[in-house]
Amino acid sequence: MPLPVCYLNGAFLPLADARVSPLDRAFLFGDAVYEVVPVYAGRPFRLREHLDRLVRSLAGIRMDPPHTHAEWHGILKTLIERNGGADQYVYFQVTRGAELARNHAWPAGLAPTVFAFANPLEPPAATPCSSNAADGGGHPLGAA
Repeated sequence: MPLPVCYLNGAFLPLADARVSPLDRAFLFGDAVYEVVPVYAGRPFRLREHLDRLVRSLAGIRMDPPHTHAEWHGILKTLIERNGGADQYVYFQVTRGAELARNHAWPAGLAPTVFAFANPLEPPAATPCSSNAADGGGHPLGAA
């Protein structure tokens, strides 16, 4: 179950109160980029690498990053703290935004939607594994 506080377009608010337009291009066209970062003891794991990949992915769909690395760090740090600071993972997404129409070509100057939320990071379940290649080599689904 997600943790209670999210970030949406510059504000921290209860996740249950977050609202995104049904005309958001992510909803209509999948026009968005996301990242997921594990957080251990309140510290994001390899945040710089995740943010670098976010910037590359945004460039791949011809979007400018809505925040600098330092701004993202501050947003995510606050989100993590407001959700207890324990082990969690943070999901954040940048969409091209919403307009009052449905056009394949997007208008210049469209304000992006920026959303982030967190979930508790549960340790993986311990499952018995075998090293015997004949029964799938320890893969939980067995032989392929």
